[in-house]
Amino acid sequence: MKKFLYLLPFWLVPSFVQAQLQGSHFYKVDMAEISSNFKVDSVWKAHIEASMLRNNESRERLMKVRLHGQFDLELSPSLTAKFEPYLVMTEGEIQSRFTRAESVIEMRQGFLNWSYWEGSSFQLGAINQSYLNAPLLVANHAFLSALAGHLHIKDNYEVQTILQLSMPSTVNNFRRYSEIADTSYLTSLFVYGEWLPSHYYSFRGHVTGFHFTQLPAFMAYESKLYGNTVTGVGSSARFAYSYYGTNFDISSQFKVHRSTYVSLGYNGILNIGAPMDRAWGERIYIVTDSSVGSWFKLYSRMEWFYNNSDTAPAYFNSEVYGHNDRKGILVEVKTFLPKGNFEIGARFVRSEPVRAAVLASALGSRQNAFQLFISSRYLAL
Repeated sequence: MKKFLYLLPFWLVPSFVQAQLQGSHFYKVDMAEISSNFKVDSVWKAHIEASMLRNNESRERLMKVRLHGQFDLELSPSLTAKFEPYLVMTEGEIQSRFTRAESVIEMRQGFLNWSYWEGSSFQLGAINQSYLNAPLLVANHAFLSALAGHLHIKDNYEVQTILQLSMPSTVNNFRRYSEIADTSYLTSLFVYGEWLPSHYYSFRGHVTGFHFTQLPAFMAYESKLYGNTVTGVGSSARFAYSYYGTNFDISSQFKVHRSTYVSLGYNGILNIGAPMDRAWGERIYIVTDSSVGSWFKLYSRMEWFYNNSDTAPAYFNSEVYGHNDRKGILVEVKTFLPKGNFEIGARFVRSEPVRAAVLASALGSRQNAFQLFISSRYLAL
Protein backbone atom coordinates (compact mmCIF):
# COMPACT_ATOMS: atom_id res chain seq x y z
CA MET A 1 0.00 0.00 0.00
CA LYS A 2 2.91 2.35 0.64
CA LYS A 3 3.76 2.32 -3.03
CA PHE A 4 0.39 3.83 -3.90
CA LEU A 5 1.40 6.87 -1.86
CA TYR A 6 4.24 7.44 -4.31
CA LEU A 7 1.65 8.41 -6.92
CA LEU A 8 0.01 11.08 -4.77
CA PRO A 9 2.13 13.95 -6.10
CA PHE A 10 1.31 12.92 -9.66
CA TRP A 11 -2.43 12.89 -9.08
CA LEU A 12 -2.19 16.68 -8.92
CA VAL A 13 -0.41 16.87 -12.28
CA PRO A 14 -2.38 17.34 -15.53
CA SER A 15 -2.98 13.88 -16.91
CA PHE A 16 -4.54 12.00 -19.76
CA VAL A 17 -5.43 8.38 -20.40
CA GLN A 18 -5.98 6.74 -23.76
CA ALA A 19 -9.37 5.29 -22.90
CA GLN A 20 -11.81 8.10 -23.64
CA LEU A 21 -15.52 7.44 -24.17
CA GLN A 22 -16.07 6.79 -27.86
CA GLY A 23 -19.89 6.66 -27.97
CA SER A 24 -21.56 9.60 -29.68
CA HIS A 25 -24.95 9.10 -28.03
CA PHE A 26 -25.88 8.67 -24.39
CA TYR A 27 -29.08 7.09 -23.11
CA LYS A 28 -30.52 9.03 -20.18
CA VAL A 29 -31.50 6.90 -17.18
CA ASP A 30 -33.43 8.62 -14.41
CA MET A 31 -32.63 6.96 -11.08
CA ALA A 32 -35.63 8.52 -9.34
CA GLU A 33 -35.85 5.71 -6.80
CA ILE A 34 -32.47 6.82 -5.43
CA SER A 35 -32.73 10.57 -5.88
CA SER A 36 -34.75 12.80 -8.15
CA ASN A 37 -31.56 14.74 -8.88
CA PHE A 38 -29.32 11.75 -9.65
CA LYS A 39 -28.97 10.76 -13.32
CA VAL A 40 -26.56 8.53 -15.21
CA ASP A 41 -25.64 8.87 -18.87
CA SER A 42 -24.62 5.52 -20.31
CA VAL A 43 -23.57 3.73 -23.48
CA TRP A 44 -24.01 -0.04 -23.68
CA LYS A 45 -22.31 -1.93 -26.51
CA ALA A 46 -21.85 -5.57 -27.48
CA HIS A 47 -19.36 -7.43 -29.65
CA ILE A 48 -18.86 -11.08 -30.51
CA GLU A 49 -15.85 -12.85 -31.99
CA ALA A 50 -14.95 -16.44 -32.77
CA SER A 51 -11.56 -17.97 -33.54
CA MET A 52 -10.05 -21.34 -34.35
CA LEU A 53 -6.38 -22.14 -33.72
CA ARG A 54 -4.50 -25.19 -34.99
CA ASN A 55 -0.91 -26.11 -34.20
CA ASN A 56 0.15 -29.62 -35.19
CA GLU A 57 3.54 -29.60 -33.47
CA SER A 58 2.26 -28.64 -29.99
CA ARG A 59 -0.99 -30.59 -30.47
CA GLU A 60 -2.94 -27.42 -29.82
CA ARG A 61 -6.55 -27.38 -31.00
CA LEU A 62 -8.62 -24.50 -29.76
CA MET A 63 -12.06 -23.13 -30.62
CA LYS A 64 -13.01 -19.96 -28.79
CA VAL A 65 -16.06 -17.64 -28.80
CA ARG A 66 -16.09 -14.36 -26.90
CA LEU A 67 -19.14 -12.21 -26.16
CA HIS A 68 -17.94 -8.77 -25.11
CA GLY A 69 -19.90 -6.11 -23.28
CA GLN A 70 -18.89 -2.47 -23.00
CA PHE A 71 -20.59 -0.14 -20.54
CA ASP A 72 -19.57 3.53 -20.48
CA LEU A 73 -21.13 5.60 -17.71
CA GLU A 74 -20.95 9.37 -17.38
CA LEU A 75 -21.57 10.01 -13.71
CA SER A 76 -20.73 13.71 -13.90
CA PRO A 77 -18.98 16.07 -16.35
CA SER A 78 -15.62 15.10 -14.83
CA LEU A 79 -16.25 11.54 -13.60
CA THR A 80 -16.81 8.54 -15.90
CA ALA A 81 -16.64 4.77 -15.56
CA LYS A 82 -15.90 2.02 -18.07
CA PHE A 83 -16.59 -1.70 -17.68
CA GLU A 84 -15.74 -4.35 -20.26
CA PRO A 85 -16.63 -7.89 -19.14
CA TYR A 86 -16.89 -10.81 -21.52
CA LEU A 87 -17.95 -14.43 -21.56
CA VAL A 88 -15.44 -16.85 -23.06
CA MET A 89 -16.64 -20.23 -24.32
CA THR A 90 -13.66 -22.45 -25.12
CA GLU A 91 -13.18 -26.02 -26.26
CA GLY A 92 -9.91 -27.80 -26.99
CA GLU A 93 -6.36 -28.06 -25.68
CA ILE A 94 -4.44 -24.96 -24.64
CA GLN A 95 -0.88 -24.24 -25.66
CA SER A 96 1.73 -26.79 -24.61
CA ARG A 97 -0.09 -27.91 -21.47
CA PHE A 98 -2.16 -30.74 -23.02
CA THR A 99 -4.99 -29.89 -20.65
CA ARG A 100 -8.58 -29.02 -21.42
CA ALA A 101 -9.45 -25.35 -21.90
CA GLU A 102 -12.10 -23.77 -19.70
CA SER A 103 -15.06 -21.49 -20.33
CA VAL A 104 -14.95 -18.49 -17.99
CA ILE A 105 -16.28 -15.02 -17.36
CA GLU A 106 -13.46 -12.51 -17.81
CA MET A 107 -12.97 -8.79 -17.32
CA ARG A 108 -11.06 -6.89 -19.99
CA GLN A 109 -11.08 -3.82 -17.78
CA GLY A 110 -13.18 -1.80 -15.37
CA PHE A 111 -12.18 1.53 -13.87
CA LEU A 112 -13.21 5.00 -12.77
CA ASN A 113 -11.85 7.96 -14.72
CA TRP A 114 -11.64 11.47 -13.26
CA SER A 115 -10.82 14.32 -15.65
CA TYR A 116 -10.36 17.33 -13.45
CA TRP A 117 -9.42 19.73 -16.22
CA GLU A 118 -9.18 19.65 -20.01
CA GLY A 119 -6.75 17.07 -21.35
CA SER A 120 -6.29 15.42 -17.99
CA SER A 121 -7.40 12.26 -16.25
CA PHE A 122 -6.79 9.98 -13.33
CA GLN A 123 -7.85 6.31 -13.45
CA LEU A 124 -8.25 3.78 -10.69
CA GLY A 125 -9.32 0.16 -11.16
CA ALA A 126 -8.61 -2.80 -13.44
CA ILE A 127 -6.85 -1.18 -16.41
CA ASN A 128 -6.04 -3.09 -19.58
CA GLN A 129 -2.34 -2.85 -20.45
CA SER A 130 -2.81 -2.92 -24.23
CA TYR A 131 -2.38 0.89 -24.33
CA LEU A 132 1.35 0.21 -23.89
CA ASN A 133 1.31 -1.42 -27.35
CA ALA A 134 4.15 -3.70 -26.20
CA PRO A 135 3.27 -7.39 -26.79
CA LEU A 136 6.79 -8.55 -25.88
CA LEU A 137 6.37 -6.87 -22.47
CA VAL A 138 2.68 -7.17 -21.53
CA ALA A 139 -0.18 -8.57 -23.59
CA ASN A 140 -3.93 -8.05 -23.28
CA HIS A 141 -4.16 -8.24 -19.47
CA ALA A 142 -5.93 -6.06 -16.93
CA PHE A 143 -3.96 -5.07 -13.83
CA LEU A 144 -5.28 -3.37 -10.71
CA SER A 145 -3.76 0.05 -11.18
CA ALA A 146 -3.57 3.71 -10.27
CA LEU A 147 -2.78 5.70 -13.39
CA ALA A 148 -2.22 9.36 -14.20
CA GLY A 149 -1.04 11.11 -17.34
CA HIS A 150 -1.15 14.20 -19.51
CA LEU A 151 -1.98 14.89 -23.18
CA HIS A 152 -0.68 17.92 -25.06
CA ILE A 153 -2.15 18.47 -28.55
CA LYS A 154 -1.19 21.01 -31.18
CA ASP A 155 -2.17 21.36 -34.84
CA ASN A 156 0.24 18.75 -36.19
CA TYR A 157 1.59 16.87 -33.17
CA GLU A 158 0.64 15.42 -29.81
CA VAL A 159 2.56 14.17 -26.77
CA GLN A 160 1.10 11.87 -24.14
CA THR A 161 2.62 10.88 -20.80
CA ILE A 162 1.25 8.20 -18.45
CA LEU A 163 2.56 7.14 -15.06
CA GLN A 164 1.16 3.91 -13.63
CA LEU A 165 1.56 1.79 -10.53
CA SER A 166 0.02 -1.69 -10.90
CA MET A 167 -0.38 -4.97 -9.10
CA PRO A 168 0.39 -7.29 -12.02
CA SER A 169 -1.68 -10.34 -11.22
CA THR A 170 -4.08 -10.76 -14.12
CA VAL A 171 -7.69 -9.94 -13.27
CA ASN A 172 -8.97 -10.91 -16.71
CA ASN A 173 -10.75 -13.85 -15.12
CA PHE A 174 -12.27 -14.40 -11.70
CA ARG A 175 -10.14 -17.42 -10.76
CA ARG A 176 -7.49 -17.03 -8.10
CA TYR A 177 -4.44 -19.01 -7.10
CA SER A 178 -4.46 -20.42 -3.57
CA GLU A 179 -0.80 -19.58 -2.98
CA ILE A 180 -0.14 -16.92 -0.35
CA ALA A 181 2.51 -14.62 -1.83
CA ASP A 182 3.91 -11.12 -1.53
CA THR A 183 2.09 -8.48 -3.52
CA SER A 184 3.86 -7.93 -6.83
CA TYR A 185 4.17 -4.49 -8.43
CA LEU A 186 4.75 -3.01 -11.87
CA THR A 187 5.81 0.62 -12.08
CA SER A 188 5.78 2.07 -15.59
CA LEU A 189 6.26 5.42 -17.29
CA PHE A 190 4.83 5.63 -20.82
CA VAL A 191 5.60 8.50 -23.22
CA TYR A 192 3.95 8.66 -26.65
CA GLY A 193 4.45 11.15 -29.46
CA GLU A 194 2.93 11.64 -32.91
CA TRP A 195 3.90 14.15 -35.60
CA LEU A 196 1.88 14.80 -38.77
CA PRO A 197 3.90 17.20 -40.92
CA SER A 198 1.88 16.33 -44.04
CA HIS A 199 -1.28 14.59 -45.26
CA TYR A 200 0.99 12.08 -46.98
CA TYR A 201 3.13 10.86 -44.11
CA SER A 202 3.33 10.82 -40.33
CA PHE A 203 5.64 9.61 -37.58
CA ARG A 204 4.82 8.14 -34.19
CA GLY A 205 6.64 6.43 -31.37
CA HIS A 206 6.60 5.60 -27.70
CA VAL A 207 8.98 4.56 -24.97
CA THR A 208 8.07 2.74 -21.75
CA GLY A 209 10.22 2.36 -18.67
CA PHE A 210 9.16 -0.65 -16.58
CA HIS A 211 10.08 -2.29 -13.28
CA PHE A 212 8.57 -5.54 -11.91
CA THR A 213 9.08 -6.35 -8.23
CA GLN A 214 8.19 -9.23 -5.86
CA LEU A 215 6.95 -11.61 -8.54
CA PRO A 216 5.68 -14.76 -6.76
CA ALA A 217 6.63 -18.41 -7.24
CA PHE A 218 3.59 -19.45 -9.28
CA MET A 219 4.37 -16.76 -11.89
CA ALA A 220 7.96 -17.95 -12.06
CA TYR A 221 6.91 -21.59 -12.43
CA GLU A 222 4.46 -20.79 -15.22
CA SER A 223 7.01 -18.53 -16.94
CA LYS A 224 9.58 -21.31 -16.99
CA LEU A 225 7.26 -23.21 -19.33
CA TYR A 226 7.34 -20.24 -21.71
CA GLY A 227 11.07 -19.60 -21.96
CA ASN A 228 12.22 -17.63 -18.87
CA THR A 229 15.25 -18.72 -16.86
CA VAL A 230 13.90 -19.94 -13.51
CA THR A 231 15.46 -21.76 -10.55
CA GLY A 232 13.59 -24.18 -8.31
CA VAL A 233 10.17 -25.79 -8.79
CA GLY A 234 6.71 -25.35 -7.33
CA SER A 235 6.56 -22.98 -4.36
CA SER A 236 10.36 -22.59 -4.42
CA ALA A 237 10.47 -21.39 -8.05
CA ARG A 238 12.22 -18.04 -8.52
CA PHE A 239 13.12 -15.91 -11.54
CA ALA A 240 16.85 -16.02 -12.14
CA TYR A 241 16.98 -12.33 -13.10
CA SER A 242 15.25 -9.08 -12.24
CA TYR A 243 12.97 -7.35 -14.74
CA TYR A 244 13.47 -3.63 -15.23
CA GLY A 245 14.29 -1.80 -18.42
CA THR A 246 12.72 -0.15 -21.43
CA ASN A 247 10.42 -0.94 -24.33
CA PHE A 248 10.20 1.38 -27.34
CA ASP A 249 8.45 1.52 -30.70
CA ILE A 250 8.94 3.86 -33.68
CA SER A 251 6.98 3.83 -36.93
CA SER A 252 6.20 5.89 -40.02
CA GLN A 253 3.03 5.86 -42.10
CA PHE A 254 2.96 6.89 -45.77
CA LYS A 255 0.01 7.55 -48.05
CA VAL A 256 0.85 5.70 -51.27
CA HIS A 257 -2.60 5.98 -52.90
CA ARG A 258 -5.82 7.88 -52.38
CA SER A 259 -7.03 5.29 -49.88
CA THR A 260 -3.94 3.15 -49.19
CA TYR A 261 -1.45 3.63 -46.37
CA VAL A 262 1.77 1.74 -45.63
CA SER A 263 3.47 1.73 -42.23
CA LEU A 264 6.99 0.62 -41.32
CA GLY A 265 7.96 0.09 -37.70
CA TYR A 266 10.49 -1.22 -35.22
CA ASN A 267 9.81 -2.36 -31.65
CA GLY A 268 12.58 -3.19 -29.17
CA ILE A 269 12.72 -4.33 -25.54
CA LEU A 270 15.72 -4.42 -23.19
CA ASN A 271 15.80 -5.90 -19.69
CA ILE A 272 18.68 -4.28 -17.82
CA GLY A 273 18.40 -6.90 -15.07
CA ALA A 274 19.56 -9.81 -17.28
CA PRO A 275 22.76 -10.61 -19.24
CA MET A 276 22.74 -9.05 -22.70
CA ASP A 277 22.56 -12.39 -24.50
CA ARG A 278 19.22 -13.04 -22.72
CA ALA A 279 17.87 -9.51 -22.37
CA TRP A 280 17.06 -8.24 -25.86
CA GLY A 281 13.94 -8.64 -28.04
CA GLU A 282 12.71 -6.93 -31.20
CA ARG A 283 10.00 -6.83 -33.86
CA ILE A 284 10.23 -5.37 -37.37
CA TYR A 285 6.88 -4.90 -39.11
CA ILE A 286 5.20 -3.58 -42.24
CA VAL A 287 1.48 -2.81 -42.33
CA THR A 288 -0.84 -1.91 -45.21
CA ASP A 289 -4.30 -0.44 -44.72
CA SER A 290 -6.55 0.31 -47.67
CA SER A 291 -10.21 0.92 -48.53
CA VAL A 292 -12.17 -0.03 -51.62
CA GLY A 293 -14.95 2.54 -51.66
CA SER A 294 -17.53 1.74 -49.02
CA TRP A 295 -17.46 -1.99 -49.79
CA PHE A 296 -14.61 -3.21 -47.62
CA LYS A 297 -11.35 -2.33 -45.91
CA LEU A 298 -8.26 -4.53 -46.16
CA TYR A 299 -5.55 -4.76 -43.51
CA SER A 300 -2.36 -6.81 -43.76
CA ARG A 301 0.62 -7.16 -41.44
CA MET A 302 3.97 -8.92 -41.78
CA GLU A 303 6.49 -9.18 -38.95
CA TRP A 304 9.87 -10.63 -38.14
CA PHE A 305 10.39 -11.10 -34.39
CA TYR A 306 13.22 -12.19 -32.12
CA ASN A 307 12.76 -12.41 -28.34
CA ASN A 308 15.41 -13.72 -25.97
CA SER A 309 14.68 -15.78 -22.88
CA ASP A 310 14.59 -13.07 -20.20
CA THR A 311 13.40 -9.79 -21.70
CA ALA A 312 10.22 -9.75 -19.56
CA PRO A 313 8.16 -12.09 -17.35
CA ALA A 314 6.73 -14.61 -19.82
CA TYR A 315 3.65 -15.00 -17.62
CA PHE A 316 2.35 -11.68 -18.96
CA ASN A 317 3.54 -11.22 -22.53
CA SER A 318 1.93 -12.33 -25.79
CA GLU A 319 1.31 -15.98 -26.58
CA VAL A 320 1.01 -14.98 -30.26
CA TYR A 321 4.82 -14.68 -30.34
CA GLY A 322 5.35 -17.79 -28.21
CA HIS A 323 6.16 -15.71 -25.11
CA ASN A 324 9.98 -15.82 -24.67
CA ASP A 325 12.94 -17.56 -26.28
CA ARG A 326 11.31 -17.55 -29.74
CA LYS A 327 12.11 -16.09 -33.15
CA GLY A 328 10.12 -16.24 -36.36
CA ILE A 329 7.65 -14.54 -38.68
CA LEU A 330 4.02 -13.48 -38.42
CA VAL A 331 1.61 -12.82 -41.31
CA GLU A 332 -1.90 -11.48 -40.72
CA VAL A 333 -4.69 -10.45 -43.10
CA LYS A 334 -8.07 -8.95 -42.12
CA THR A 335 -11.04 -7.67 -44.11
CA PHE A 336 -13.71 -5.40 -42.66
CA LEU A 337 -17.11 -5.19 -44.36
CA PRO A 338 -18.87 -1.99 -43.22
CA LYS A 339 -22.30 -2.96 -44.55
CA GLY A 340 -22.23 -6.24 -42.68
CA ASN A 341 -20.46 -4.67 -39.70
CA PHE A 342 -18.05 -7.58 -39.28
CA GLU A 343 -14.48 -8.52 -40.06
CA ILE A 344 -12.85 -11.79 -40.97
CA GLY A 345 -9.16 -12.60 -40.93
CA ALA A 346 -6.38 -15.15 -40.60
CA ARG A 347 -2.99 -15.23 -38.91
CA PHE A 348 0.00 -17.51 -39.50
CA VAL A 349 2.99 -17.68 -37.15
CA ARG A 350 6.13 -19.75 -37.70
CA SER A 351 8.66 -19.74 -34.86
CA GLU A 352 11.54 -21.69 -33.36
CA PRO A 353 13.65 -21.43 -30.20
CA VAL A 354 16.36 -18.78 -29.97
CA ARG A 355 18.54 -21.00 -27.78
CA ALA A 356 18.26 -24.10 -29.94
CA ALA A 357 20.68 -26.15 -27.86
CA VAL A 358 18.69 -25.62 -24.68
CA LEU A 359 15.10 -25.60 -25.98
CA ALA A 360 14.02 -23.59 -22.94
CA SER A 361 10.62 -22.79 -24.38
CA ALA A 362 7.79 -25.23 -23.66
CA LEU A 363 6.85 -24.95 -27.34
CA GLY A 364 9.97 -26.92 -28.17
CA SER A 365 11.07 -27.07 -31.79
CA ARG A 366 9.78 -25.24 -34.86
CA GLN A 367 6.09 -24.37 -34.67
CA ASN A 368 3.53 -23.53 -37.35
CA ALA A 369 0.35 -22.04 -35.92
CA PHE A 370 -2.66 -21.00 -38.00
CA GLN A 371 -5.58 -18.98 -36.63
CA LEU A 372 -8.86 -18.07 -38.34
CA PHE A 373 -11.16 -15.50 -36.73
CA ILE A 374 -14.40 -13.62 -37.39
CA SER A 375 -15.90 -10.84 -35.30
CA SER A 376 -18.43 -8.04 -35.23
CA ARG A 377 -17.78 -4.42 -34.40
CA TYR A 378 -19.30 -2.98 -31.27
CA LEU A 379 -23.03 -2.31 -31.60
CA ALA A 380 -24.98 0.03 -29.33
CA LEU A 381 -27.69 -1.76 -27.36
